[in-house]
Amino acid sequence: MNNKEQYPRADLEKALIEHSAKEVMLRNSVIEKYDYELTRQFVKKIVTAYVEAKYNMLLPLKDVQASNPSNVPIVDSIDYADRVGDSVEFKCDNEIEARQLEADLEYAYEKMTIEEKLYWNIIVMNQRPSSVVEDALGLSKNGIKPIRESCIIKVGMLFGIAVFKGEKKPRKTFNSRINEIVNRD
Repeated sequence: MNNKEQYPRADLEKALIEHSAKEVMLRNSVIEKYDYELTRQFVKKIVTAYVEAKYNMLLPLKDVQASNPSNVPIVDSIDYADRVGDSVEFKCDNEIEARQLEADLEYAYEKMTIEEKLYWNIIVMNQRPSSVVEDALGLSKNGIKPIRESCIIKVGMLFGIAVFKGEKKPRKTFNSRINEIVNRD
């Protein structure tokens, strides 16, 4: 009997989609090379910087005055501490950083498996307890461990911030902005 006769085509296509090798979890042999805890701390710094920049850009401008010609100060009393300009610059800088980090995080998100995406959304981005993911996937704490480690190490590898065992810092980040965030205290 031929394999084509044994398995209907629709089932083969469904199985191929379900078990697509486009995005895969990292193997234990790869994960074991890296220090999970240090890498997690650096990934957490990146996510925290993104969330902080995102919400700083949404802050309302303070000290904004109406542009009324009668309110124009006399030249002799000009204060060169431009609070409005500083506020606008702060918002623009945060918007630029938020958009750049968002693009980086979306790139990493595209490289994750469905299980890793679920872990990323619930635990890393929304800071919910791991029991939520365990219930969603029907796994125990030990069952979710490979997903957790694969997700964090994969993001660390994509950003160049994955730390090898026995080291204290990543060897080299691929981006100066991410390098600056990782080295912040």
